Amino acid sequence: MVWIFFNSAPPNPLDTIVNMFPSRHAKLRRRLKIQGLEDRRLLAVLPGLESIDFDGHDITVGIISDSFNTHGGIRSAVMAGELPGRDNPNGFDTPVEVLSEATYSRQDRGRGIAELIHDVAPAASLIFHAAPSTYYGIASTMSALVHAGADVIVTDMQYPAGDAFLESYIDERIREIVSSGVTVIAAAGNAGDTGYLAPFESVELSSRPGDVPASIGDIPLHDFDSGPNVDVTQSFTLPAGQSIAITLSWNGSPYYLPTGSPSDEYLDTSYQLFLTDEAGQNVLDESFPFWYGNGYFVGQVSYHNETQSTQTLNLIVGEAQNVFLANPVISIIANESLALDSFEYKTHSSPQLGVSTMESVITVGASRGSAQARSYSSIGGREIEWLYDPTHADHGDYGTIDYIGATYAKPNILAPDGDELFTLRPEWNVTSAPDSKQFYSTSASAAKTAGLVALMLEASEGGMSPEQVRQVLEETAKDIGPTGFDFVNGHGVINADVAVQAAEKYRVPPPFEFAFTAELPDGQRELFVSDGTDAGTRLLRDLSGKHSSDPRDLTSIGGRLFFTAVLPSGERELFRSDGTADTTALVSNLAGTSSSNPRELTVVGNTLFFVMTQRNGEDRVYKTTGSRSSTVPVSATSIGQPQDLFAVEDQLCFLGRERDTSQQRVYAFFENGVRSGSWKINPPVEELIPFGSSVAAVVRTSAGRRIHALVNEGSGRRFARESRDVFAVVGPVVRSDDSLFFTAADEQGKLTIRRAVLSNDGRTVSTNVVAQGPELRGNPESLTVIDDQLFFTANIPPANRELMVSDVEGGSTRVVRDLFGTVSSDPQQLTAAGDRLFFTVVFPSGEVELLASDPTLSQTYRVKDLSGNVSSDPKGLTEVSERLVFSAVQGNGQRELYTSDGTSRGTRRIANLSGSHSSDPKYFAATTFQVEPQNFVDESGESEAVVWAADASFESTDVNRDGKTSAVDALMIINAMHTDPAGFSPMDVNGDRAVTALDALVVINRFSRERGVADIDGNSVGENGTETDDDLLTLLSHDSRLF
Repeated sequence: MVWIFFNSAPPNPLDTIVNMFPSRHAKLRRRLKIQGLEDRRLLAVLPGLESIDFDGHDITVGIISDSFNTHGGIRSAVMAGELPGRDNPNGFDTPVEVLSEATYSRQDRGRGIAELIHDVAPAASLIFHAAPSTYYGIASTMSALVHAGADVIVTDMQYPAGDAFLESYIDERIREIVSSGVTVIAAAGNAGDTGYLAPFESVELSSRPGDVPASIGDIPLHDFDSGPNVDVTQSFTLPAGQSIAITLSWNGSPYYLPTGSPSDEYLDTSYQLFLTDEAGQNVLDESFPFWYGNGYFVGQVSYHNETQSTQTLNLIVGEAQNVFLANPVISIIANESLALDSFEYKTHSSPQLGVSTMESVITVGASRGSAQARSYSSIGGREIEWLYDPTHADHGDYGTIDYIGATYAKPNILAPDGDELFTLRPEWNVTSAPDSKQFYSTSASAAKTAGLVALMLEASEGGMSPEQVRQVLEETAKDIGPTGFDFVNGHGVINADVAVQAAEKYRVPPPFEFAFTAELPDGQRELFVSDGTDAGTRLLRDLSGKHSSDPRDLTSIGGRLFFTAVLPSGERELFRSDGTADTTALVSNLAGTSSSNPRELTVVGNTLFFVMTQRNGEDRVYKTTGSRSSTVPVSATSIGQPQDLFAVEDQLCFLGRERDTSQQRVYAFFENGVRSGSWKINPPVEELIPFGSSVAAVVRTSAGRRIHALVNEGSGRRFARESRDVFAVVGPVVRSDDSLFFTAADEQGKLTIRRAVLSNDGRTVSTNVVAQGPELRGNPESLTVIDDQLFFTANIPPANRELMVSDVEGGSTRVVRDLFGTVSSDPQQLTAAGDRLFFTVVFPSGEVELLASDPTLSQTYRVKDLSGNVSSDPKGLTEVSERLVFSAVQGNGQRELYTSDGTSRGTRRIANLSGSHSSDPKYFAATTFQVEPQNFVDESGESEAVVWAADASFESTDVNRDGKTSAVDALMIINAMHTDPAGFSPMDVNGDRAVTALDALVVINRFSRERGVADIDGNSVGENGTETDDDLLTLLSHDSRLF
């Protein structure tokens, strides 16, 4: 086959080689929630975009186009909110990162692409790289964007210099980029169906026509006329001032062929392209085969019309040498800058070439809204005959070329164009309306699709591969034209909201792992860990032997769990665990024989802060990373009564008093323990609460409870209240993101639920009413914010307490569902998990059961009957990895461990932990234990494992944790053989996931060696003597501590 490509470009010599699709963009002007602004779209760029809540956060889009800012004016676009940057009025202040800019003035279409992506995904980071001058640099350019962090790459470049029938090593490199997880999107092109594709009809002319220059020579020429006549010229018109580049390639060009292929007849094949004037007197340019090093040849001609009028030109294709091809074909392709209807002979074939033809790339055509494809949008259907195969190294670095004869489904999809841009250069438009502010091009369509893919990747939380992105876009597209895929409309027009909804299903659930406490059969409360399965639920360690360690305050930092527990001697101290029995141990005994009673465990970065009681009875703030030497005091001895610890960004804040003056102050410390500031506060503080990037305090005044916030004032900060604050705070204050929610009463006692926010400059606090009216009879309780909705319980007539909901911005307040008519349901424990709200209610029969509401609140339902006629009384509702974990009473009256995803099928008991006894699970905390715990080395260089052993004297054979190995430990194992679940440490001493006499023998072996005895009864077995069951019985009968 022979392909000929027309490319209109500016007169710059390099531009005669590179063909770039112009692009146009739509103006969405999306505004996110920025301190009170309503999230809305002023113009709909994509179908369904107005209902999408994602903004491309944490996604990076790379752009490859002609140039970005060679004409200037970027700052104006940023200040208008059309591009991200320092002066963006909407707060998107990360500027476009320009890795490479064009070295001469181009059209700056990259800026237009960036504008449109910012409209669709305003929080996405953008990176620009100027297009390389040749097709052979495109893969390296993409690699540079990947190295800079791109998750998505979009390009509107098309190069005419490549082989039209071969997927080369360039294609293979881009395929590798896609395989690495980066989605690549390409504009289909703006050449409609102007590809000319026809068999090469060789004619031997007995006499040379007048429009064929004599200099071409006596070679076979192609007959363009498919009818009975002969015409060896393809005429077309070129407007004044236009330049054109035309490339010829043919289907017999692969240089490296697999073993056994008739390589000579392909390799020795060559065609030549001639560009002549209309009269045929002069050859304006002619091509010669060029070997590009990747196994194929192309030919190219170019020309610039320097006249003031349109010129008519001719193309001639001839057989240059040694042609053995049986079925050669030629093709002519023109871009959108040329009059598409000027060709004398047409076959209406695909003009696509380069990146847009690759199977691994998502190719996007242009549509008019969701109705039909644009006439200029390049159609697909071109056959790829040869495929580069890098797995064969028979021919140096290039591998081999295999014949495939594949026609890929291109374009994959369509996307709307024709949208208004802040920046719009006249030469970008495909249409003949250069003054139009509407930007018509497949470049605009590709840019919108790149923005949509950013939203999809955010929605899937990185769970989608490029292939899954392509599949979702195709499957959710609106089918137009003929039913199913076709080469004009692809799979249809992208459907933004449906695509994003489908993408959410690809979220990879975070590891479902959590720690909790439960009672053993003997009533001891110990620490457990679970992965949500019966087999994966296990005791971490019995910390206090026959005494209950009663773990509490479970707090996770990365792969480490901190908690407090009671030692056998009765002191409550700080412990930690990396998920195994050996790494579960005391951090440090901070108060000797007194209980340090660690509390208010608070995470700042990778450090744990907590309040402890010293031996002298005074409280002090400590910090630790888990080792004994890293556990040190933070607050000075001059700070008394520390309380209300919490993290604000990278600092610890807490309330305390100056010991000398008893003045209340709020203190702040960096993670390294260095004090960063303190502020006086009056009147007396009841509670300290994080408030955005600041601190709020609930204070008691003569007029009632008020909220004061730490605000900026001049060069310092002080606590102040909003001047219009004439209401009293009733009940608890609830924090959600950067807002505080609370019930307030005015001077007449009228109740409202209000929201407090801190201004951007941190100087003032303002409030708005979230809920008010007769629905607030009785104190609203259980304020819970989920997304943009506030849930709470309140009384409705006549006196029923029910679940209510209101928009956080203020609006109508309504009952989610009046469950039992005249009987109050009394909802409690409101907890969000996944996309559902869980809570408990009291049924008219008195049973307490678990209910849930779906995301739209259209359904509120009982999740599952857990215990028949017995009240299941769910407690401790906790979200772990988008699932609910809780305890509930079974039909037999035992309280056990349960989980739910909001469906009946997904609600189940995880494990029966104590046989016929109730395990009563409590204090659930998500964990992310490492599979292979790392041996931490503390600041002194001492191994953390050694530190803990010294602190607690714990060994694997010290089952009862009394600091020594004795027959008591063996007896505990024997006692547990018929009651302890298999595999629960520490009874499973030998690690075979079963509690047997073998575990007792391991203990015997240990303390027999320590006491200088081994074969107790003297009946040796084996040449070195072996302990047996008889030895165990003998030892047990002589150990007086057992009786």
